[in-house]
Amino acid sequence: MLDHGSLAKIVSGSSAFPIILAPVSLDSFLLVDGGLTNNVPCDVAKDMGADFIVAIDVGSKIINLSNNFNPLVYLGQTVNTLAYLSDTKNIELADVLIRPDIGSISSADFDSMDVLIQKGYKGTKAYLNKIRPYGNRKKPSPDFLSSSIDELNHTRIRKIQFLTDQNTKPFVMKREMRLNEGDLWNSALAKRSVKNLFSTGLFKSVYISLKKVDKDSADLIVEAVENVKNSFSFGTRYDSEKKARAFISAKYGNLFGVGIDTKFYLIASDQYRRLAWDLRNSRIFTTTLTGYFSFYNEYENIPLYRKSKRVTFGEFSRIGFESNAGFQIKRVGLSSIGIKFEHVSVDSVLQSIPQSKYGVGSIIFRILVENTDHYDLPTKGRINNIFYEHSISEDELKHFDKISVESTVYETYSEKYTFSTHLRFGYLTSAFSYYELFRLGGMSSLPGYHQDELWGNLVLSLGLGYRAPLTFGSYYRFNFMCGNVWNNIEDFNWREIKVGFGAGFVVPTPIGPITADYGFDLSGHKLLYFSIGHHF
Repeated sequence: MLDHGSLAKIVSGSSAFPIILAPVSLDSFLLVDGGLTNNVPCDVAKDMGADFIVAIDVGSKIINLSNNFNPLVYLGQTVNTLAYLSDTKNIELADVLIRPDIGSISSADFDSMDVLIQKGYKGTKAYLNKIRPYGNRKKPSPDFLSSSIDELNHTRIRKIQFLTDQNTKPFVMKREMRLNEGDLWNSALAKRSVKNLFSTGLFKSVYISLKKVDKDSADLIVEAVENVKNSFSFGTRYDSEKKARAFISAKYGNLFGVGIDTKFYLIASDQYRRLAWDLRNSRIFTTTLTGYFSFYNEYENIPLYRKSKRVTFGEFSRIGFESNAGFQIKRVGLSSIGIKFEHVSVDSVLQSIPQSKYGVGSIIFRILVENTDHYDLPTKGRINNIFYEHSISEDELKHFDKISVESTVYETYSEKYTFSTHLRFGYLTSAFSYYELFRLGGMSSLPGYHQDELWGNLVLSLGLGYRAPLTFGSYYRFNFMCGNVWNNIEDFNWREIKVGFGAGFVVPTPIGPITADYGFDLSGHKLLYFSIGHHF
């Protein structure tokens, strides 16, 4: 029984349902949902001096699991089973035992709250005569709550203390706070501060509490538990266009305790390889600037097509670095400016794609906004990516400008019908090699064509998608896209727009979604697409 300490941590621990939520550390304890061992704590009430105990037993009844496949139901019944002995022992200590008729409603059913309240009210009415003599008719003043809130809002913050379980520097936490020493307490700003701290990605839990110093002032205690710094990940993916590929990644977070994340990763397949080292900082020291640096080596062995038939492969490799700084956009986006330098090597057996080696430097500007709710199957949100690149060279023949605009928006209606819209536009004034051109083709950009089958200096595409549940855990989807590529703006012709349609299904799995689609266009192109695994 906990009767002192951080109320926020105690409540979090009390709701830490096993497997679903991690235990909460408090002093030398690891707290979990008390229902695991004592779901009807009459013995605790007895120890605290209660002379009349009313117990309500709402433990879920055993139901036929085969007809209700739900992991939460399994977990709920596991907890009920583990707590059975302590529950039955403690129930005997109750003077009044109320067992509302909740039928087959389980502890995992969060949509039946109003029904449960009514059943509880009905179940209690039968015992009112027995309970009334022990009822305490003294009620708090109706002004109690408002006066307590008013006192809290007039409490001045004397000092802010930052407590972490590792080595995050205090200024990293302080820069995210919207409350400062000397300010009056403000609940809205406190919530904003907690949200900011979580958004850094450094912490898995954050607790804020006030420690009274005197009637008008208090110390603000900010206690945070950091995420694991070291992480190692790997994965694989197969799709019918790019074949098998795999990645391996090693990450060390919060370098030097100042919020810098560093990551090494390798993506490898027969057609594509990328080895990179990235450094990211969500905020540079106490400024609002973000920072990013990447050193990379990339290789592509790209299928080249003519009239939808593969004629050969072309090799394209580059080694370079990119560095930029920018500003966050409401924690879901980034506006940045930076520099990039690459050394490029081109090799091809086609006379139309000459071999070459060259170096190029450029200034880049990017605006990226992403707030989708799911990586594989988003139901709401948007992804907007605006990119501009301008070359830096004394040689006028190496001057170029490149602009790319992409926007995808997801909206869901009636909680199951998801629509998406897609827009893509890109223009490159000149290209040093064939492989710098924009690419188009594939199920997500132009159904009926191979992945990256079409190449050009100018690209334009528009699309509409639809997804809905098919059966338990699977979805069907349709995709409509129109677009094309051209060598330059002067060649643009609306009549050359290609129109593609796609239809298929998606099955989410622990290793990533399994997809199968059929795509075709109005000119006779048709293709089957298949993939398994997360996209990377």
